[in-house]
Parts: sequence; structure tokens; C-alpha cells
Amino acid sequence: MLKTWEKNWPELRALLGRGMPRFILSSQAREMPGCVPVFGFHEIDHATFEDDLRFLKRNRYRTLDADGLLSHLTGARPAPERSVVLSFDDGSWNLYDVVYPLLRRFEMKAVAFIAPRFHDALPDDETQPPDKRLPLNWARLAEMEASGVIDCQSHTYEHRYLPHWPRPIGLQGVDAEYVRRCQTLARLSMREDMVLSKQTIERRLSKPVRHLAFPNYRGTPAAIRTGQTVGYTGFWWGVLPGRPTNRANDCPTQIVRLKGEFIRRLPGVDRQTLREVLGRRFANRTPTPVSATAPTAEHQLA
Repeated sequence: MLKTWEKNWPELRALLGRGMPRFILSSQAREMPGCVPVFGFHEIDHATFEDDLRFLKRNRYRTLDADGLLSHLTGARPAPERSVVLSFDDGSWNLYDVVYPLLRRFEMKAVAFIAPRFHDALPDDETQPPDKRLPLNWARLAEMEASGVIDCQSHTYEHRYLPHWPRPIGLQGVDAEYVRRCQTLARLSMREDMVLSKQTIERRLSKPVRHLAFPNYRGTPAAIRTGQTVGYTGFWWGVLPGRPTNRANDCPTQIVRLKGEFIRRLPGVDRQTLREVLGRRFANRTPTPVSATAPTAEHQLA
């Protein structure tokens, strides 16, 4: 389990080190030519996410997949103005039950970062029952991938914390005991884990995998070097000092992601104040029960 300061420190450090884009902090948001904000989510509330997508649609924002962002960063194909990326970590049932149908309704797309070990442990049943304590199986993931709405990429194989490898981390929206059972395998090296994740997704979903999102939004230079040797090109973090957003010709080894709640700070009609956005964050925070003997996945990740 990650301590509170470990989860919140990167955001505070980025704020102090000019790692937040101006549209978040400024009362008068301006357009950001050549910039593509990336927003990161785990589980989401249906009504809140519906409002976010309605805001994006009303203000003519476009959504990119992972390779679309990569092409923008490398200069191969500049993204249209008002492009954003929506990314979702952990592959919980919420992705299929809430995110997927809303994206289809609003004609948008997203990137889903999954840790294959937890999907491999489930039967390949095309009629997987909606057990919200478990992650999605491969049949559900393949359905979303085939639709063109969800672009599945790597979140490592066993969801371990790279700055303190092989420290395990829970999956948000997935039963903590299920996660612990899956993580009792013989520990893989970092390189073995990255290779297995990439190969498994490519084999299961018949697609190339070029992107790796670091669990809990944090990686290391060593993790980047290792990932590059096995074929990853895009490396997705949380916020980073000195890199407030993703611009054309930026290095794809440091793709930065903002918390999804900041979507409503983008320029546009019905833009929320920073006070409203942060108020929603703290209103939705659930306190950990004092009597709990083991942390749930929801409490392990911000």
C-alpha cells in the first residue's frame, strides 16, 4: 500500500516546479496551440463522466488514441487543435460498464492501460457475468478493442511499483484479495514483466503495443531504458516538474497525465472554477474505516 504522501507528492512537486498547465491555474483560460493534455482516470462515476464528455463535445474537443498522441509528439502527424487524450488504468469492470458505453454515445475514444496477469486469471467466457469485484476478461477487452473506442496498452504485467520494484500495488475497482492471489507468482524481473505484458496483449488482442503507463503514475529512468530495449516507445507518467503538457516534438518517454477531474478546467463554455473542481475531489473522497484489517484497492490508489 502506498502512503498518502507518496500518492500526493508528485502533484505538489509539479505545482511548485511549473509542472501544471496554465489552464488549470489561470482564471482566464487560453488556447494551447500544439499542446495535447492527457487525463488519467481509474474508476469513474457515470453522471460525472457524462458531464465531462458533454463538456468536451460542446466545446469541440477531439480524443486521440495512444499512437495518435505519439505521432503528434514525434511530428509525424500533428494533432488537430483542441485534441485531448482520455486514459483509464487497471481494467476494472467500470471500464466496460460505464466508460465504454458513454464513449460510444459521445463518439469519443480512450486508452486503457491493463496489467495482463489479472485478466489471464479469468476464464475466456464471452458471457462474463458483471461481477464488479473482478477485472474484465479478455473477451470483454477484445470487444472494446475491436470497436475502435478503447485502445488497450500496457500497465506492466503484475502491476508493481517501479520506483520500489517489485513492490505490489492494488488495482482500483478490483477486489484486494483477488489482486493479492494473482501477485503471489514467482517475482519476475522488471524486464521479464515488461516483455510478458507486451507480448500477452499483442497476442490476445492482435495489435502492436508501444505504450507503457507506470502504475501509480510514477516511473524511473531505469524503467524507461528497460522498456525501450523491449520495444516500448511511449511512457506515460502522472505530472512532472517542468513539463506542464504534451507538445509537438516533446520526448515520448515523458508523457504527462493530469487527474481526470481537471477536464472541466479546459477552455470552453461551462468551464468550472478551480474551487469547484477541487471541491468535487474532496467531496468524493471516501475515508478509510478505522477497523479495516486490510486496505481495499480503492484506498491503495488515488
